[in-house]
Amino acid sequence: MVERLAGSTDLRERQLLLQRLTRLEALIYWQLFHLGKSSRQDLAIQGDRLLRLLLLRLAHLRIFGDYGVLGECRDILSALQRFLQAWTMVIPDLADYTVDFERLWSGQ
Repeated sequence: MVERLAGSTDLRERQLLLQRLTRLEALIYWQLFHLGKSSRQDLAIQGDRLLRLLLLRLAHLRIFGDYGVLGECRDILSALQRFLQAWTMVIPDLADYTVDFERLWSGQ
């Protein structure tokens, strides 16, 4: 969904993409906040790095309008989804704080 919107020249579709990116950024900040509740420092550091890398790529997209960066975002989202699955297996109490980034990314 996001990749299709990125290739579009329609202004409404571009605005929809920017709305999705804004929502994704808000979820990333929320996830970073709750990551601090982890008692496993190594796990918290790994998640922090993935989330910040994703924010950096999204900022690059916003600043330069470089939609080629969306391919990199998909790889980061896949790694982030695997991290979140591992995170909830180690710390089951935090399962409520996970976000299905892939689902959000595809627009489902």
